[in-house]
Amino acid sequence: MRTVEYSAQLILDRSVRLFNEGGLINLKVRTVAKAYDCSVIPVYSNYTSQQGLSKAVLRNVFYIFENNLVDSLKSHKNASLHNPYLHLYSALTCSRGLIKEVINNNKNVIDELVRITYKYFPNITIPELKTYIFLICLIINIKSTKVFDDLNLSNAAFSKVTQSFLKKLN
Repeated sequence: MRTVEYSAQLILDRSVRLFNEGGLINLKVRTVAKAYDCSVIPVYSNYTSQQGLSKAVLRNVFYIFENNLVDSLKSHKNASLHNPYLHLYSALTCSRGLIKEVINNNKNVIDELVRITYKYFPNITIPELKTYIFLICLIINIKSTKVFDDLNLSNAAFSKVTQSFLKKLN
């Protein structure tokens, strides 16, 4: 008989990985248990429900997003605090799960991303931040499909085009 300890932190870490592979759809308790070759008992004993697991994962992912945003702000001191593009792009690139949820128009995820971002960019309106977040998620998603590889478009050139587009929206 095999005995393996599945701590809440281990389940959370592995669930965050699953989330980043495909969003909240990957956080079904049975999917988490199957992915890590255990029964549903360790998941339920640590998180009591699928919603409990999802909330813990989202809390963790938002925490990581905010830390990445702060790190970007620190490392790009010359970048404008009036233009969140570069910072959001940096922070969102690290979370494919958040990108998927934004593209799927998950209002709760979008609202929380806006709430976090607004703390660092209070001069930008909420609708503008939502637009930035949505478009940046679309851009990251498009880039991940390698659609533009044939065009030989560098990251800097792609970034310049999208920033120009965002400026025109304002």
